[in-house]
Amino acid sequence: MPASMKSCNDTTAYAQRCNYTASTGLLLHIQSSLTNEVTPVEVEADAKVQDVVEKYELVQRRLTGEITGKLKWLGRELGPEESLADAGVCQESHVEYTPQGRGWKPKSNQALDAVLREQLRKSNHNNVQLVRTTMLLMAIITGLAIYVLIKNSPGCDSESLLQVLQDTYGIRIGDASCSNDDCRSSVSCGDGEWVQKCEILGSSGDGVWVSADGKTCTAQAAGDRKTIKAKATCGPLRTLSVSSVGVYGYEGENKYVGNEGNGSVGCPHNATPLSCNCHSAWTVDKMCGGTEEFPPVGNFCRVENGGSRFRVFAVCPEGPSVAASLPCTGEGCLSAATCPLNQWVQRCETVPPHSGHGAYPSGDGKVCTAQGVPLGAVGAKALCGSRRTYGVESSPPTVWRDGVVSVGCPGQLEPVGCTCYTERASGVKGGCGPSGAEFPPTNSSCTVEGARWVRVFAVCAETSQDDPPVDTDVHNTSQRS
Repeated sequence: MPASMKSCNDTTAYAQRCNYTASTGLLLHIQSSLTNEVTPVEVEADAKVQDVVEKYELVQRRLTGEITGKLKWLGRELGPEESLADAGVCQESHVEYTPQGRGWKPKSNQALDAVLREQLRKSNHNNVQLVRTTMLLMAIITGLAIYVLIKNSPGCDSESLLQVLQDTYGIRIGDASCSNDDCRSSVSCGDGEWVQKCEILGSSGDGVWVSADGKTCTAQAAGDRKTIKAKATCGPLRTLSVSSVGVYGYEGENKYVGNEGNGSVGCPHNATPLSCNCHSAWTVDKMCGGTEEFPPVGNFCRVENGGSRFRVFAVCPEGPSVAASLPCTGEGCLSAATCPLNQWVQRCETVPPHSGHGAYPSGDGKVCTAQGVPLGAVGAKALCGSRRTYGVESSPPTVWRDGVVSVGCPGQLEPVGCTCYTERASGVKGGCGPSGAEFPPTNSSCTVEGARWVRVFAVCAETSQDDPPVDTDVHNTSQRS
């Protein structure tokens, strides 16, 4: 046992360290390794691992007279007689539950692909239903493998996840190039996409900047007559651009507004910029140190020993926190994004927007899960915040509804986001209608009209927090064609 855990044998010390009282007990979030569904379970302070498993299986109606599953905490399998104190499991910890004797986890994606190809070959496409059933089962296993990859891979930090998600969108190049002094080339990201990085092709010119709303990358040519084009890396993270002098572009009197010598700019909420840019009408080489795009230093974009007139821009994530997960491919695959400690899902979205079978929040408000269809990749993205939320669904997991399907929030909770999830083979487009996979609440409820075999979810927030409500107007309700 690690030395840091030995003091946990004393229940009083354990309670103090884990921030709970004997009267409230210990609230845990148990996450299924097969479905990623999260279930809250409350146990006594001196509970053992088997007590947690028994209560969880009772809630899931899996109890058959004996304990049938195992728990993992921080990648380590816990023994049934081990106490939570010895394991170091604290208040509101997320613990993984794995049922025994179920399924097969492939060693690699290649192994999974080989099985799927073999099943398709044997079927000769004569029994479509059998193939679909087999692919569904394998896709569920794929979801498990992806979840394990995200959880256990040391390289899957936020930057790695961002890079993977960016790759699902790719690079956009401006349609028009130009070479005249001060001419411009611009390129914008599509629906549900924002500029993550803005660059210039052909020459550093006068530099680049991103529009304040994070949608457009603009490059400006210099007097050297070299042809330039704007290049934008678009991604699912909603961004905004912040100028060191509050000015974008240069028209009229703005031409002479800029920093001199040193310039820096940061992001709202003290967030780390995704990328940095510099622009000057007197060329990047002379004013910006020779580069129009560069990484942040700490939480700031900086230009030191610059010229007399230049502007620094920070491409910033909008909002306090965004959680994203690796995309998955295949029918029924699951991609789950989990909010960090002391934050809860405020909006739950699919990446790309309105894709797959849709998305849904977990009951405890910590996880946003997206589910895939046979073709294309789908990821999950959660906007996280300090308001505690809960996922409320229109019907139990096995009940699907048609027509007008609506769900509201119980008690004093208020809806701050809505999602639609369908089991139709055509996915969101065929099941959720014009509402799409995610949409804002109306009249204090989440409603889908023209639904076909769907469940509707409301992200319900407590009203006692000091935080202002999430701005539901920023939901992107337009579907991809």
